[in-house]
Amino acid sequence: TLEEVVKYMSDKLLMVDEVAARMRVNRRTVQSWIESKQLPAIDVRPNGAERAMWRIKPDDLLQFAQDRRSCAAE
Repeated sequence: TLEEVVKYMSDKLLMVDEVAARMRVNRRTVQSWIESKQLPAIDVRPNGAERAMWRIKPDDLLQFAQDRRSCAAE
């Protein structure tokens, strides 16, 4: 079922707070990156929930961090 897939993936995905801690930024900054499509994220909120529950793939976070480092070096 979809719920089982989401549960399995959620164990492998990072929460916004975890990304914020790893990037040493405020969670609102991570939300902004997601909203502006700079950082890919998956909304895993249950049916009927109003607020998004974002999860980030570790590989997407790594690519995002590498892209930011490349831009800063230019």
